Amino acid sequence: MSRRTNPKISVLMSVYNGESFLAQSIESILGQSVTDFEFIIVDDGSTDLSPKILGDYQNRDRRINSIRNVENKGLSYSLNRALRIAHGEFYARQDADDISHPRRFLWQMDYLKRHPDISVAGTWIKKINGGGEEIGEWKPWVDRMLILFSLFNAPSIAHPSVMFRNEVFAGNLHYDENLKFAQDISLWQNLGFQFGLANIPQFLYFRRVHEKMVGRLEKLLQESLALTQIIQFNRLKLDIDLSPAQLSRMRNLLSGSGSSADDFAKAREDLQMQFGRFQELVGGHKRFSWTTKVKWKMILNKLWWKSKLGGFK
Repeated sequence: MSRRTNPKISVLMSVYNGESFLAQSIESILGQSVTDFEFIIVDDGSTDLSPKILGDYQNRDRRINSIRNVENKGLSYSLNRALRIAHGEFYARQDADDISHPRRFLWQMDYLKRHPDISVAGTWIKKINGGGEEIGEWKPWVDRMLILFSLFNAPSIAHPSVMFRNEVFAGNLHYDENLKFAQDISLWQNLGFQFGLANIPQFLYFRRVHEKMVGRLEKLLQESLALTQIIQFNRLKLDIDLSPAQLSRMRNLLSGSGSSADDFAKAREDLQMQFGRFQELVGGHKRFSWTTKVKWKMILNKLWWKSKLGGFK
């Protein structure tokens, strides 16, 4: 079966033992209102029924190109492998257990066409459980300067929801294969000051939260690696030397999970200091609007009121 040579979009997915939700995820892509795409799926050495599911779909739809790693190599390796054979004008990410809104590609592609200064567009997120029921939501920041600022504390862009212009990966930029976790943080830090980042304020992606996700130990390793990367980024760009405890407090505050009034006060003070350094960094070569400052104050005030109303312990 011949493959599409010049598709509008290249969809990039990696799957490892994802038989439970893989078909639902694939169907959400095949059901997109935009049909001009190639769907590159890397089977990362699965030992369950994922290879059979992929084979069946590939035989049914010529847009699907399934390739297999002989052994489990990790997300970064698999995505880089997909990138090397992608031909689309735009690249869209999708995780193997998540679901995309039927008009996700339409709205993201339209947004990127209307905003030539933006190269990466994410979306707001609905969280669903194993049965597909909504259990929460995440609204990443929409202000572009605040998204850039978030790279210094808690990156506010959902990696599996994004659509890229292909130019983002035209040079030497790629996923760091030395990182088993937090690959997206490294990616955002490498491209954030070169390409425009944005979030579309629409719920176009459904992120599944279930018992087969990473375990407790892996979560701890993931958070530890994220802290290390962000601390290094602060040191490099802002000349700020944060401790892991400081950064953890800041991330907890921004996620609404601060542990005490004292931690809240310390985290707010550190964030204000960090925001001031960030203004100095970007003020010389980017327009720092008063609306960004107002939005930042509103975010802190909202978190303060949440703490007063018992949102924090």
